[in-house]
Amino acid sequence: MSHKVLPSYRQATNPSAYHTQHEAFSEEGNPKTAQGWLERAHLVAKILATDAATRDIENKSPIAEISLLKSAGLLKVLGPVKYGGGGQSWDIGYKIIRIVASGDGSLGMLLGYHLLWSTTANVVGTEEQAEYVQRVIIENNWFCGGAVNPRDSDLRITPNADGNSVTFNGKKNFNTGGVVSDLTVLEGVLDGTDKHIFTFVKTDQPGITFAHNWDALGMRLTESGGVTISDVVVPWSDCLGWSATTRQPIPEILEIPYASLLLPTIQAVFSNFYLGSTLGALRAATEYTRTFTRPWPYGGDNKDKATDECLHDPVAYKRREVGELALLSKLDWARLYIVVPIGELAYFKESLIIDILKGSFFATSFFHGSCTEALQAIRERSDGLLVDFHDTSFISLADVEFENRRAKSQSDVLGGSVSCVMPTTALTVPTIVAPRFSRNHLFQASVRLKLL
Repeated sequence: MSHKVLPSYRQATNPSAYHTQHEAFSEEGNPKTAQGWLERAHLVAKILATDAATRDIENKSPIAEISLLKSAGLLKVLGPVKYGGGGQSWDIGYKIIRIVASGDGSLGMLLGYHLLWSTTANVVGTEEQAEYVQRVIIENNWFCGGAVNPRDSDLRITPNADGNSVTFNGKKNFNTGGVVSDLTVLEGVLDGTDKHIFTFVKTDQPGITFAHNWDALGMRLTESGGVTISDVVVPWSDCLGWSATTRQPIPEILEIPYASLLLPTIQAVFSNFYLGSTLGALRAATEYTRTFTRPWPYGGDNKDKATDECLHDPVAYKRREVGELALLSKLDWARLYIVVPIGELAYFKESLIIDILKGSFFATSFFHGSCTEALQAIRERSDGLLVDFHDTSFISLADVEFENRRAKSQSDVLGGSVSCVMPTTALTVPTIVAPRFSRNHLFQASVRLKLL
């Protein structure tokens, strides 16, 4: 069964659903700057967010949504410019994963895995292999999946009698994105050794069969079900970091610390689509609460609107309503701890704070970076916020008491810290904490707002 032929019980979304967006992206072309790529990601997230919950319930294979990522150019963001890629760093790649995940967690996860796999040869391959893999992925706009889950048994790799190839066999219970992929990354252990081999193969071939058994609530469209690999033949020249002549790993590539970077890279991918999903959930929960909740009309203390409610146990009530997120339109006070990159302060304020909370906010930030960058961020988006930056290697939670200040801005630079105080009122909301991001300046915010 090829990835393009689904079983009778499995349906797929129709790429024509995004016909208008495909035409618009084709006319605009790919972004040329980091800021342009972030804006493109925000647009895609907004498109995906409109029916993300419905698509998760329907659980159709996201062929249309992958086509949207392709036409938007997001699969190419890290690729070399000379082949048509965006030429951006992982710093931008992680931000884009996070942004897309805020619109649809499944698509953020799929994009994250693709960006990891599409750059795998850069880490464990020869220079020639890395160039070839990048070129074919970018020029064909291919999407990558991977049968690599380390918690399963390794695939078995056996050398073939011709001396020029090996054969992969085995099963993986977890295989994100394979069903909708053009290329699949395989990884296994060579018979009689403890040596691992990575390679890329075409997904659409008889030796790759998907179980279509994935049904995880909220992440159904990641297509992370099982896969069986049966007699998939790979030439030695496609075994990443191995010599086709000696049929041995190349020490200068696979026996140096650099090859271990795959692990922190994927862990940072996880962190970013987790955080993006959290931001999207908060946005959706607060919008729903603000739009659909109703006041309690009986009992003597009648209210005209939900935001006037006076609750005896606001924390318990809040958690019952929207889990550990914020029931912002029905509570007098709430507290939110959240992590976003310092470079996305403007996006954080505009898309999350203004759109959801419709008010000013208070924030305290500890990040690894320079005071100059902190000051620049404040100058760019300083209205309605208090930010306290400290030049330190550690990301820490901070809860600083805050009271209303005068409308006039005040700024103070003392040693390693920068403060910018702006008028606001206080609100207290529940805790959301995400892992530290690799190679990012992080923004740790303690946000306090007063609902009108």
